[in-house]
Amino acid sequence: MYIVYILYSPEFRRFYKGFTSNMEERLKSHNYGRVKHTARFRPWKLLWFVELDTKKEAMVLERKLKNKHGYDKNIAFISKHGNWAVKSKRPP
Repeated sequence: MYIVYILYSPEFRRFYKGFTSNMEERLKSHNYGRVKHTARFRPWKLLWFVELDTKKEAMVLERKLKNKHGYDKNIAFISKHGNWAVKSKRPP
């Protein structure tokens, strides 16, 4: 199982999208500063995630999400597909 996720940094109003097979450990990595791209925007909150069966599915969805730039587009996506870490079995 793979998890595609969106993190949010309230202090900086920034989003980060990624995928992992261990959400708990990945979130810790982001918040402990072990991830170069997110270290300076800590703390991060898990805003949204979806569970997928294969790595390929996760990579495809992550790429789609990373093409959504800007605060409004990200909020619109999360509003449409569930928010605040709502667990789902089907990708958007």
